[in-house]
Amino acid sequence: MDEQNPYQTPLSSLSSGVLENPEARLFKVSGIGLATFLGSLLAGGLLMAMNFRALGQPEKARKTILYSIAAFAGVIVVMFVLPESIPGVVFLIPQVVAMVQLAKQHQQSQINERRMCGIPTRSNWAAAGISLLVFLALMLLAIAAFLGLEALGVDVF
Repeated sequence: MDEQNPYQTPLSSLSSGVLENPEARLFKVSGIGLATFLGSLLAGGLLMAMNFRALGQPEKARKTILYSIAAFAGVIVVMFVLPESIPGVVFLIPQVVAMVQLAKQHQQSQINERRMCGIPTRSNWAAAGISLLVFLALMLLAIAAFLGLEALGVDVF
């Protein structure tokens, strides 16, 4: 009898067999979402770019940074155009959802493949720390911009 057992695991491997930079650890999708929540689209984009760089895809890393900067600038413009009565969460939730979906679409399979090979992921604490550093840098940049505009005599408030 040559019947196949439907409960037997497949004989073929799901992984491609060759991992680019196998010692590099990637951030999880949840870490990218956390970074976006704590530190803006720039922080989430930075973590995705770090993942792309670890995967040996520097061009995708560069494009991710540029798209993150453009999206962040777009959100800032929209925030200044819309009325102040709109709560901040209206801006935050779509950013987090979009970044998580992009991370799932572009990196989830590589993250899963590495985890199946026994390569650990980077800590979400590291993602939170990086995002807080990005947030701090953004706040310092905003303060410098406001002080610079005030020095030029532009009424900021």
